[in-house]
Amino acid sequence: MQMNQATLPLVNYDESVAFYKALGLRLIVDAPPRYARFECLPEAGQGEPATFSIAANGGEAVDASYPAIYFETPEVDKVVSKMKALDYEIVSQPEDKSYGWREAVILDPAGNRVRIYWGGKNRRFPNWRIEEDV
Repeated sequence: MQMNQATLPLVNYDESVAFYKALGLRLIVDAPPRYARFECLPEAGQGEPATFSIAANGGEAVDASYPAIYFETPEVDKVVSKMKALDYEIVSQPEDKSYGWREAVILDPAGNRVRIYWGGKNRRFPNWRIEEDV
């Protein structure tokens, strides 16, 4: 089984679409004001594109630290600088984490936490990975 899509709530369709396009996602389904789907273009060696959606949730802003969505790129600092220049709220600046990732958090227009990170091999193969019998 493979996860192939995540959907987060949106409050303002146009603002949310602009945010995710600014992150570099390609809009592939445009159904304003209730739904949009994007293709996440992989970096070299990251495999096939994944999809990501936003959907209307009745105009309610998100007010929690979860759920969060993670977008992986080796250009964490560059992406965060771009989003900051566009006046999006940066919750935490890029930081090297103890678990081997470089990570930052940005809020989208609905208040969803969007984590921009680079995990490299540590995403799937950290030193503490366990091998489970299947």
